[in-house]
Amino acid sequence: MSTFHIRALDRDHPVAPDLLDLVQAASTGPPYHYDDSEIDPAHRWFPPLVRRSNLALVGVDQGGAPVGYCVTTPLVGSPGLADIERELVSVPVRAHYIAELGVAETVRRRGVGAALVRAVVQTTPPDVDAIVVRTLVENHAAIALYEARGFRILLGLEQGHRHRRRLFLVRNRSNSAVRQ
Repeated sequence: MSTFHIRALDRDHPVAPDLLDLVQAASTGPPYHYDDSEIDPAHRWFPPLVRRSNLALVGVDQGGAPVGYCVTTPLVGSPGLADIERELVSVPVRAHYIAELGVAETVRRRGVGAALVRAVVQTTPPDVDAIVVRTLVENHAAIALYEARGFRILLGLEQGHRHRRRLFLVRNRSNSAVRQ
């Protein structure tokens, strides 16, 4: 992709329909391949996620169409993580969680995802010790993207999801926040 830029989403405004379409496509396309019966439509879950986010970003092309998105939330209170927060980081209240990251299939591997993750890392407040993300074990492209940006896999910590395994990666500012 030759030109795109990253901008913040306004949590107090409705999410644009074209972004919801991208989120839905990313949720049901590769590498996830969830069918519509497995997940709620994006218009039900994505706007509330944006409203409770620390940061919501969208990558847009020259014409203003969304080509990627990333939403971070506090780690504490993130659905499906309450029972393992302390296994992820030693001080969960000082961690953010990349709840969603998606890129249009037509522009993958062209820097959009990398730019979104870089923007998250650069805009994370200094009082946040760690950024946590989870992805499918077989999502090698995502794992490589995160590792290239300073995240590391938390070995021995996986979570089941819809008959698949997800692993966790963390990027920390100080080693004290990372599970040893």
